[in-house]
Amino acid sequence: EKPQEMLTEMSLQVCIDSTGKTYYAEYKDSQITPDYLPGALSFYIGDEYLYFKDNTDIMQQGIGRMTWQKDDIPQILPLDLAGSRIDAFAVYTENEETEVFIVGEDVAGSYVASYSLEGKEIWKSSFDEQISEFMRTAPIFQMVVGEEGIYAISAERIFLFDRNGVYQGDVECLGKSFVDICCCGNEGVYVTYYGTEGTQIFLSQVQFQTQKLTNDRIIMGNGMLYPGKEKTFLICDGTTVYSCEPSTERIVKLFSMSDYNITN
Repeated sequence: EKPQEMLTEMSLQVCIDSTGKTYYAEYKDSQITPDYLPGALSFYIGDEYLYFKDNTDIMQQGIGRMTWQKDDIPQILPLDLAGSRIDAFAVYTENEETEVFIVGEDVAGSYVASYSLEGKEIWKSSFDEQISEFMRTAPIFQMVVGEEGIYAISAERIFLFDRNGVYQGDVECLGKSFVDICCCGNEGVYVTYYGTEGTQIFLSQVQFQTQKLTNDRIIMGNGMLYPGKEKTFLICDGTTVYSCEPSTERIVKLFSMSDYNITN
């Protein structure tokens, strides 16, 4: 555990694993600080591992992983990312095979790619000029992988790709600004965004096949979504963490941050 005075200076990042256990991204001393500087969206929980974006070398970012065993030492995955900038990443496991998906940019331009944990490049697809132009004005900052495909969001659009990186289209949200995106088990993929007035946060489900948003509703909290157990995701209002089941709109209080001396 980190000293209390350090906890108060760090932003909250909370996740929940398949057993229902809740984690704070900064609550455990991962032995990769101070050289490792975490970003706001730089953690991802998959199977029994916590995956993170390694910013130690600003000239060559990487993806690492670690278990939550007390003495576990973080390992950097052997991905060939020389000269690449990682804008967003996601981890997806199916049939006991885990893939790391990355949206990034190298000397050849912007791309989406898939890698095995052993470092093998499974596929890599360069963005066409239209997508690249969109990204120059509003870069992709978060991505998830669901049963239907890959979802990558910028402030203004959700870019959709199939599981082989082939571009399928996009969802535009004119006059609004996307905040976050999250898979909710087999219930689908959800996004949050600021409404046209820029103050109220809404939650919507992303329809991959029809490329549109449905079931818009106002949601509490700051708009950040964190993977939950089964049909839920987690939200936070700045003081309390809740479990939310979007299909029923049921919200359950899990704990208060003050109970763990977390004030930010």
